[in-house]
Amino acid sequence: MNTVAAIVVTYNRLVDLKECIRSLRRQSYPLAAIVVFNNGSTDGTADWLAQQTDLFCLTSRNNLGGAGGFHHGLKYAFEKQYDWFWVMDDDCSPEEGCLEKLLAIPLKETYAGLAPTVYEEDKIPAFHRANLTYSPNLSSLQEPLEEKGNSTSISAIDFASFVGLLLPYSSVQAVGLPRSEFFIHNDDVEYSLRLKNQVGKIALLHTARIDHFCASKPALSQFNGRSAYAIDKLWIRFYGIRNNIWLKREAWPKLKPLHKIRLTGSFAKALSTQLIQVALHDDHKLKRMKFYTAAYLDGWFGVFDNEKPRTILAINQPQK
Repeated sequence: MNTVAAIVVTYNRLVDLKECIRSLRRQSYPLAAIVVFNNGSTDGTADWLAQQTDLFCLTSRNNLGGAGGFHHGLKYAFEKQYDWFWVMDDDCSPEEGCLEKLLAIPLKETYAGLAPTVYEEDKIPAFHRANLTYSPNLSSLQEPLEEKGNSTSISAIDFASFVGLLLPYSSVQAVGLPRSEFFIHNDDVEYSLRLKNQVGKIALLHTARIDHFCASKPALSQFNGRSAYAIDKLWIRFYGIRNNIWLKREAWPKLKPLHKIRLTGSFAKALSTQLIQVALHDDHKLKRMKFYTAAYLDGWFGVFDNEKPRTILAINQPQK
């Protein structure tokens, strides 16, 4: 019987975490271990985890982001040499037979990973499961999947978010751990890209279900009639911008000269447009301009300073 360790990363979502753990404990295919990486939660999560004798708990004093949590949680489980690793955020709940269905996929060992279908409010969002295509601009690497008429089929895909991705030991051994320096956003894209290039496709099982609770998004404020991230919530945008640009820039040595020109032009246009929007519409203009300039340049030059956004914005320790 294959041994499976679930790896859950949590930060200040105790209510969601309890539901996630409850769903893992109820799996029809028993888990060999549930590893919880606590990103320095301040909402009573640590006290609750201390009472859960069946969990393996890892705790960071500081918030290392989802990427840091998955890096350290997967590292811990990998060193224990479980056969499979089921990675997920704290705000999701797999159905009772989810793991059993995944492990029943024919020739499962031939895939880089296995993934259930993600549901949000009973709908299937496009951005959790996708294929990856490169274009010489700053658009997303993710390409939405075509709708399948047969819901019982298995689709071979390139990308699965860290919402229920099941990885075999061999895949982690081949590609390593998630990049902790990404902090949050696009860490799963980068990891899926490594899987695609070094191992192969991910099997998406349409009949296996995992529900994602849709965590609240950073609060928006109104300024001059335009919705903008409140200055104390803006920090989270830094990592997505930086990491996406880095992923596009990383392919630079393989690009044709024309594609290098197109990528550079896309970068310059995107940054200029962002700065103009700030100048015309936003408050705290100088802070925001410095913030966006740093995010774009750090992505282009591969600088991973995760303290930089809160230093620029002069805010307290960021929350995931």
